[in-house]
Amino acid sequence: MRLPVYFSRQHLRDCRPYRTVITTACSVYGIVWWGIKVLSYFHSGFEEWSRGNFSMLVFIFFLGLGVGTVRFLWKCAKMLSVSHRLEGQDILIEIRVGDIFSADGAFIISTNTAFDMDMSDGPISPETLQGQFTKKYYDDVAHLNQALAEALESEKSIVDEDNSAEKESPDIGTVVKVSPRQRLAYFVAIDTLNEHTGVESSLDNVRKGLGSLWQYIGTQGVLDPLVIPVLGTGYSGIPVSREQMIIEIITSFIAACTEKKFCEKLTIIISEDDYRQQDINLEELGTYLRLYAREVHRKAHNLIDPVDKLI
Repeated sequence: MRLPVYFSRQHLRDCRPYRTVITTACSVYGIVWWGIKVLSYFHSGFEEWSRGNFSMLVFIFFLGLGVGTVRFLWKCAKMLSVSHRLEGQDILIEIRVGDIFSADGAFIISTNTAFDMDMSDGPISPETLQGQFTKKYYDDVAHLNQALAEALESEKSIVDEDNSAEKESPDIGTVVKVSPRQRLAYFVAIDTLNEHTGVESSLDNVRKGLGSLWQYIGTQGVLDPLVIPVLGTGYSGIPVSREQMIIEIITSFIAACTEKKFCEKLTIIISEDDYRQQDINLEELGTYLRLYAREVHRKAHNLIDPVDKLI
């Protein structure tokens, strides 16, 4: 299933397959040649047998290529994920290419402020994450709508700070949780519906939604691992790159973790289609993740950077 990802232009650029296969094959040839010389030194008959043995030469050639190919595929699989553990906290942040439903943890799913999951003539396409989630964990759209309505009704019982009135309708950043088939999911509103039953959103909406999400999980959630897609870059139509949105998620989560622990692990999932079709550089994202996390840790604990000591 992952071969199209392994041999995508983006991944081939990062894995450098030719260099990996050739250097590995040459290493195998060198080891085999060394073994032949050693055996020939102790057994003269082996030297006579190996000399001019064309079939053995062909076997060694394909052995080298085979080992090189296996190492390339192993390297490809390893390079589909980068991670970093926050210093001083038992929190792991991972950025991974794959299927969100194969990851362990509570799902984070974006939606509209109407929490409208209608996939017939409504705003939700069956191809979106909301549509896939509905098909996988609910009998039909009506079943999910009922679960969301019950969750929203529970949220409406929380009055405003001035205790003057209950909220009449959900706003951007509203979060509700559902638990279908023993899998927890947090729905966060970052989209609004227009007069044409289409969805609209913005980077500010995502930032507000993420802030509300961490606050909600911190007060009403559990410490389960969290699994989040690249929000807002599909049908929401927010004009930012996938890499920029991943950076927004990383920045928001790490900043929130300075105040409270929300989970043991956050996994940011990049779909295989996005990875193949978009210019996403996992290595650069991993570098940003490590550097930003260390900078936040340094500032939060008033640590002096070693470079600053020299100045």
